[in-house]
Amino acid sequence: MKTKLPVTDLAAQDAIFYTGLILLLLIVFLVSFFIFIIYKTIQNEKKRKQFTPEMKSGDKVYFPVASGSVRGEILDVNGDDVKIVVTVSKSRVYPND
Repeated sequence: MKTKLPVTDLAAQDAIFYTGLILLLLIVFLVSFFIFIIYKTIQNEKKRKQFTPEMKSGDKVYFPVASGSVRGEILDVNGDDVKIVVTVSKSRVYPND
């Protein structure tokens, strides 16, 4: 003779199943996100290494900063140093204390 589980036990089993499913989807999303970040970083480094030997005045470039990236134009390339002209709006400029 089969005994039926009470409704509360079925609800608990469903809650556990869906919680596990959500956690599994979250883990899959996070792992794929980290793989994407690593892939993009490798691609950007390859592009940078290919561009470094052929830099010249007038090239449009960008460089990363803490709040994003800054775009500018190469003014001069001297050995390992690169002088860049950066144009920004007045609302983004602060005094140097």
